[in-house]
Amino acid sequence: MKTLGRAAIGAIVLLTLAMPAAQATAADLSVYRVRSLVGGQASTTVRDQETVTFRAFARNDGPGASDLFVTYSNTRRLYITNEVCIVPASETGDFSDVSADTPSCEWSSVPEGDYAIVRVTAHAVGQVGQHVRITFCSSNGSGTADVDPSNDCRTKRLTISAS
Repeated sequence: MKTLGRAAIGAIVLLTLAMPAAQATAADLSVYRVRSLVGGQASTTVRDQETVTFRAFARNDGPGASDLFVTYSNTRRLYITNEVCIVPASETGDFSDVSADTPSCEWSSVPEGDYAIVRVTAHAVGQVGQHVRITFCSSNGSGTADVDPSNDCRTKRLTISAS
């Protein structure tokens, strides 16, 4: 009986080792649009010291639910005054404040196909002809590679104009 038990355990171990492990697939998280608004209107130009609002739209393209972190970086000639995490209806009650340790908006278990918005308000600081710039990037916060890293970040650039 002991021999039969050992043989059964050995067979289970061999089958387990021989079977390919199912690999967890990371969701494709994307920043699919960044809008810039000056005076409430879409704009590609801004005046020195004028307020500009950026809205980054990030989405979980799946497969499955995933944590979704959206961070801004790579700012140039911008004085950031405010950041707001806008939680979509499906995430009601989820964490909606900016992370205390990074300039990130962080949501957990965002369903496939759902999106979130990050709004950053800033003042342009520069001379006519220079450019202001901001980059928004998405991640799952755990360092797991994204299915399609080519759509993780988007940069918005505006020209500083005289009028």
